Amino acid sequence: MFTDDLPNHKWYDGRPLQAVFSNGKIYYTSNNFDSPLGYRNIQCIDAATGKLVWNTITKNSESLHTNPVITHKRLYVSQYYGLFVFEPESGKLIGVDRSFCGAGFLGRNILYNDYMICVQIDDSDTGGGRMVAVYVGK
Repeated sequence: MFTDDLPNHKWYDGRPLQAVFSNGKIYYTSNNFDSPLGYRNIQCIDAATGKLVWNTITKNSESLHTNPVITHKRLYVSQYYGLFVFEPESGKLIGVDRSFCGAGFLGRNILYNDYMICVQIDDSDTGGGRMVAVYVGK
């Protein structure tokens, strides 16, 4: 059973999406959003114990509807407000490409060689997007 053992880090798994396993940990997003309730939507769980290692939420974010990609000691989360990059072990935010507008609900992110294959929204008014390959190598 998963536990919520980090104080002040609310952990509510509202429809968890496709998980990724790496270095003994499970990483996934949920469709929670930044709200006064303080729920987080990016989770890291110890696979052996089921305990929460870290979780976070991107400021002013909406539901993620996406799955993380891990490569070269970086965790990538594509979402509507940018492409977010974290350290997988600590959850520390490395950076954000705000020019990227992701759309996980239109498909799942896939790692192929050093590219993250995902959907990028081209027109925020219509929600129209296209499949792109984002270089996530060294």
